[in-house]
Amino acid sequence: AEIISTPYAKLPEDWWNALLKRFYMQAQSGAAVENIEPPDLETVALMGIYVDSVEELMGMLVAVLHKQFGAIYRAKGYLPINGQWARFDIVNTNYTIETCRPMQEAKAVFIGRALDRERLQELFAESQ
Repeated sequence: AEIISTPYAKLPEDWWNALLKRFYMQAQSGAAVENIEPPDLETVALMGIYVDSVEELMGMLVAVLHKQFGAIYRAKGYLPINGQWARFDIVNTNYTIETCRPMQEAKAVFIGRALDRERLQELFAESQ
């Protein structure tokens, strides 16, 4: 493996071409190129989501992380909380909440396995 310390944007076009050519040549020669299977993940998208407070959202995200709605590996959402728009992210076992610019619609997307769509919908509609 080659370790590159130069930012990708500053690498010359020849470097990129050589990288792509190596991969292409491996594939053409029948060399062991991993057979990448798409993961069997589900997606749940929710629109019009709502919570009363940041504390409530934090509790909801902790419940998501504890697999109460399926094995959720990634989630992202935007919603207003007391007049201020917020964005949340879940990646594996961590979550973040931060303010963001207003969006056209409050929404969230959850990606994982064995997702409980109905319970997720209830969770984000419960406060309405």
